[in-house]
Amino acid sequence: GWYNRALNRQPNDVTYSSLASIYAKKGDPQRAVWAAEEALKLNPGSDEAKWNGALALLKLHRWEKGWEWYDSMLGAPKLRPHPPSIDGKNIPLWGGKGGNVLITGEQGIGDEIMFASMVDDAIRDADRVILAVDPRLIKLFQRAFPKAVVVNRRGKQLVLPEPIDITHRFAMGSLGGLYRHRDEDFPGTGYLKPCPIRARMWRGVFDDLPGKKIGVMWRGGVGGLDEGLRTLSLDEMTFLRREGVSWVSLSHLPAAADECERFFEKTGTRIYHYPFVHSNDYDDTAALVSQLDEVVTVTATVAHLAGAMEKPCKVLVPSRPQWRYGAEGDSIPWYRSMTLLRQTDHWPFEAV
Repeated sequence: GWYNRALNRQPNDVTYSSLASIYAKKGDPQRAVWAAEEALKLNPGSDEAKWNGALALLKLHRWEKGWEWYDSMLGAPKLRPHPPSIDGKNIPLWGGKGGNVLITGEQGIGDEIMFASMVDDAIRDADRVILAVDPRLIKLFQRAFPKAVVVNRRGKQLVLPEPIDITHRFAMGSLGGLYRHRDEDFPGTGYLKPCPIRARMWRGVFDDLPGKKIGVMWRGGVGGLDEGLRTLSLDEMTFLRREGVSWVSLSHLPAAADECERFFEKTGTRIYHYPFVHSNDYDDTAALVSQLDEVVTVTATVAHLAGAMEKPCKVLVPSRPQWRYGAEGDSIPWYRSMTLLRQTDHWPFEAV
């Protein structure tokens, strides 16, 4: 209301841009795009307006314009981090063909997993790809992309395993502007593979569990502003009391073991929690997920992991989700094994 009053007094791009952000967070992407466009009429150079509009456009699957605006915040603090330094050089952006390209992961590891679905396209078109990602993903990504060199993106200086003359740089999310212009451009197939040795270990662990083995994650966006929208308590997840299912905790949080134990004491339903899997190497979690029959989760990193491994996955989506989960429908083009169950006036437990 205050922003609309301010517009009535004196329209300006900052107010329209702020409105775009608010509409996007309130789950009204159409209005968010309108507000961003109004801001850009007044200030065509407003990167903030483009960024707020980009998140709404991508949510609406208006991919081309969305990716164009998404690049407006390339290198902005907390949004799209700069890649590690390479001998102080100012390396040019990649044009999409040839060269030794440093592709840098960005934001959370869920984003890096999702955007990694486009890395094979870049490997095809570049002479060589150096993929700088969160250290927890290095082993998992190196197995998935053996033709790339996968390194740690954290730290001020890039450390390479061998001398490589890097000629270009690119942000992983920006690959969408090159390769994903329509829903039909998304293959939706799996691209991550578990460590076979760790997977065999989990197969042995699960052999003793009765029925279907289904992983469950109930907390999302931990520490973020929207954690409350993306998180449930185990008591709310009434479907967990079904018989003939062995539930396996996918929570990496310290409190998860106690939560599972309290749930068992209250309901008699066991959620098997294995704390040692949640290490600083996401390869451990991938190996566990690979041996499950299915995953049920809120909007959290493990949803992207399951989709990237083409594991059947049901995702409980809040009424105002982030752009990754789209504005409507029971699927997104990133992963064909994923089914979305959207919140309306209550969580759709019956559908699960």
